[in-house]
Amino acid sequence: MLPSELKHLKLIPYCRLADRPNDLPDDPGVYLFFLNGGTRLLEATSYFDVDGRPPLSVRGMQHVYTGAAYYLRERLKQHLGTSVENSSLRKTLLSIEHRFHALSNSSTPGCQVKGQKTLTEWLRHNALIGIQITNEPFIREREILERYASPFNIALRRQRPYARALSEWRCAAFPMDRPERNRRIRYK
Repeated sequence: MLPSELKHLKLIPYCRLADRPNDLPDDPGVYLFFLNGGTRLLEATSYFDVDGRPPLSVRGMQHVYTGAAYYLRERLKQHLGTSVENSSLRKTLLSIEHRFHALSNSSTPGCQVKGQKTLTEWLRHNALIGIQITNEPFIREREILERYASPFNIALRRQRPYARALSEWRCAAFPMDRPERNRRIRYK
């Protein structure tokens, strides 16, 4: 059950948004991803050993990721697509699958994830997206991240051990994304 401060969250199954992405509002807002089998994914990656905060649950699904955008439709289309290029959530899920086979071992519908297309199919069966329209999406995102566990978020949690582990797993699964360290830029 969602806390009262999130009562305005509109919950939409991933499959409905994937089939009709243009029905999404193109307003500023926040979005929360809830996953069927989210607890099993977090257990497989030792999340609970590192961070004791349990994620929110709704309809038997666990909240794993929070995002914000000035144009919700365009941002969510990136998460709904079959590419990891602009979706840190998809990149994280594939990294977890690569390292732990956690999606394939989750006993959830469509759990034989082998790559981007099968990840999309898994999400169709196992994800719920909550959206909330707000004129200050990034302030609202920060409030949610400060108050609630959102295990797959890295950007505002880089000092936390689980976020650092996620970063390492993503770099291992997607080596081309590894930031160049200690790179010097010289100006003439």
